[in-house]
Amino acid sequence: MYTIWLKRATPTNIVIGGAAGAAPVLVGWAAVTGRVGLPALVMFAVIFYWTPPHFWALSLRYADDYAAARVPMLPVVRGAQATARHIVLYTFVLVGVSLLLYPLGSLGPVYLVSAVTLGALFVRRALTLQRALTLGADPVESMRLFRFSIAYLSLLFVAMAADRLIGGPGIELAQRLAFATGAVMFCAFEAAILVEVLRWRAKAPAAEAAQPALAEPPAQI
Repeated sequence: MYTIWLKRATPTNIVIGGAAGAAPVLVGWAAVTGRVGLPALVMFAVIFYWTPPHFWALSLRYADDYAAARVPMLPVVRGAQATARHIVLYTFVLVGVSLLLYPLGSLGPVYLVSAVTLGALFVRRALTLQRALTLGADPVESMRLFRFSIAYLSLLFVAMAADRLIGGPGIELAQRLAFATGAVMFCAFEAAILVEVLRWRAKAPAAEAAQPALAEPPAQI
């Protein structure tokens, strides 16, 4: 679905295709428990919202290659700065969702501290990338963000396992605060993403008329 159709059909290809990458946590949870529980759905959402910043950072580095292959990745269609804004928005949603797992997954302080720390580092790197692209710098920060995103997801899931082994249950007040903070971040930045999408759709016809088409692939000899 992603490689053959979505990848070449829409600039939101990786957003929709991210569901495939997030599905294994549902499969694993169901294999162990016999059902799909709420914590599994939150972990699904963590991977789902992690996927766009992860791959958009990579596509910033290889935007010229995507353009030459006529693949409408977000940096090709909307440019580097718009892509950086989307990376920041999705990163905030990701952090909010990761905090929801603390109360909804009955995790403890080991996970909470890890999620907050890793999330703050992710946000910082996303904002650094956005600032660099706004100043017109070469998007070297995009690969730094890409590499960090791999470490982020790995360490977040390690923290889940470590918490279950050594962390113990969290404090009820902390759970409520984590739930409220995560829910507010999720709703606020989901609304911001929706506004960005609506603004883009409103401007898309004029932008397509003003910009040249994607580069034609080289002729076969």
